[in-house]
Amino acid sequence: MSGENTRELSLLLTSGAAEAARSTEGVAFLRPGLADVVRGAARLGPPSASGVRVRYETERGHWHIQVQLVTAPGHRAVDVTRAVRSAVEARVAAALVPARMDPARQDEAEDGREASASVSVTVTVTGVS
Repeated sequence: MSGENTRELSLLLTSGAAEAARSTEGVAFLRPGLADVVRGAARLGPPSASGVRVRYETERGHWHIQVQLVTAPGHRAVDVTRAVRSAVEARVAAALVPARMDPARQDEAEDGREASASVSVTVTVTGVS
């Protein structure tokens, strides 16, 4: 995978993972990064993907996705973590399968083995609102 393709796919995965996490029941918000805190309320435009970090390990062809979030009151952290991990994995798998469509590997892509074998998702609850 070329560097430019990796960057584009990284941005796609970051925004998709953030959207999937934010839409999961029990998530109050994604943990903002330092830049988001500094910008504060002056930010215009759509919500950012703060709280989501995506890294590609070139040697293994492996994606690492880290999500940091705050849970809403009345929700168990373990349940929210599991739900967010499932939602992010599903969103990322849907994004990766078309990106990796290669005639030689089409059977793997169709049954999802390629996407699930090449992604790890870590969800960390940093607080309760």
